[in-house]
Amino acid sequence: ISIPFSGEPLAGLQVMGVLETRALDFENLVICSVNEGVFPKKSPSNSFIPYNLRAGFGLPVKEHEDALYTYLFYSLISRAKNVTLIYDTRTDGLKSGEPSRFILQLKYLYDMVHKESVVNYRIDPHNHKGIVVGKDAAIMERMTSLFLGDVGKALSASALNNYIDCPLKFYFSQVEGLEAAEDVEEGVEANEFGSIFHFAMEQLYKPFLGKMVTAKDIGTILSMKEQMESFVDMGFAKYKNMDRPVGYALLVKKMIVKYMEITLGHDKSIAPFVYLESEKSVKGSVTLQNGVVVPLKGFIDRLDKTSALRIVDYKTGSGDLKYNGMESLFDGTKTNRNKVVFQMFMYALLLGESQEMIAEPYFIRELAKGKSCSEFIAGEKLDEYTGRLKVLLQEVFDKEVPFSPTSNTRICEWCDFNTICY
Repeated sequence: ISIPFSGEPLAGLQVMGVLETRALDFENLVICSVNEGVFPKKSPSNSFIPYNLRAGFGLPVKEHEDALYTYLFYSLISRAKNVTLIYDTRTDGLKSGEPSRFILQLKYLYDMVHKESVVNYRIDPHNHKGIVVGKDAAIMERMTSLFLGDVGKALSASALNNYIDCPLKFYFSQVEGLEAAEDVEEGVEANEFGSIFHFAMEQLYKPFLGKMVTAKDIGTILSMKEQMESFVDMGFAKYKNMDRPVGYALLVKKMIVKYMEITLGHDKSIAPFVYLESEKSVKGSVTLQNGVVVPLKGFIDRLDKTSALRIVDYKTGSGDLKYNGMESLFDGTKTNRNKVVFQMFMYALLLGESQEMIAEPYFIRELAKGKSCSEFIAGEKLDEYTGRLKVLLQEVFDKEVPFSPTSNTRICEWCDFNTICY
């Protein structure tokens, strides 16, 4: 793995990178990771200019970098008395454990006097005991102040999905408020992509709030591509602090505009509809058997009305609304548990409408293939969901049920807290 080192020249042992060794000589050298593909490194060019054009116009190519590292390597060892070259012999996936060409050159081409040895270490993983957090008086008091009462923060569908997946994850994220460290990325992350798309769609439909939207209206919007692009630019300014997307961000911008066109194309096929609200914040509560009132909240991307009230949620990924009964939505042992359906039912519950509702998440990648999905949420289904949700919340606030780690370790692969609970 790559580790940032800082060395002290006067300490006797100097830790440094290869580029830092230019014009320096050492008597004793230890060079780590002398594997082919690591030293010299195998780095594809992050450029849109093809290799032939780069070579033809004298731009740096792979051979230039190889020559540079060859020069640095032989300059480094030329005056050294003792050189130790370490490479990893393990084969793992695409890593072949092959020694660098420099080792083979020294061995076979220059016939250097050398000594080879293979070092094996027996590493037994530490048997970590699973972390289980009991709900003592202090934690129960904290949960009461956090989630219950007038000033508490209401629980969302994503928070409850976290609890179903892993109660310990819920404890870390919701009760303790731990967050993963944010990496500064030059590109556009998936959540930023979604935020910009949501923002642009909201701006696009803003003039139609509370009005009927016809297929002709949507056709007019589709013809105004410059306006669509300007809304995406506004999204980049808001979420990425970019006045004008350039480079890779420009490609992302074009992709978002394409997603908007796909969404509008689907809207055109179901028009006319009344566009009611966008980015709607909804709040509600559930009363448990012991009389405890648990506040809940949701954030609906869009509400409109065709033959029934439609709950629309934009999903820039792919997915579906398939699920095997209401019980499966609350079963954390299932890796493919449908969290979107859980979220949609919660939105319907918070809206508190007596009429029939249609949950229709827009999976944009599926819409591009001409596939759409919807779920009719009638009274019986909603009653069943509400009853099962009360059981879940009863468990969340039950002081006898601790926050335990999940038994489905596949969930742990993408968890921000797997370095804490192993």
